[in-house]
Amino acid sequence: MWSKIAIAGALTVMGGVLYVSVVDNFAYVDRSLDVAMPKAKRHVEQE
Repeated sequence: MWSKIAIAGALTVMGGVLYVSVVDNFAYVDRSLDVAMPKAKRHVEQE
C-alpha cells in the first residue's frame, strides 16, 4: 500500500518538474524570438 503511494508521489513530482521545465522552455523561446525579431512583432502590432 505505502509503496504504491510513494511511487505515485514520485511520479507526480517528476511530472511537475517536467511540466515546469517545458513551460520555462517555451517562455525562454518566446523571449529569444522577441529579441531576435522585435521589428516583425512591431510590424504585426501596427496592422
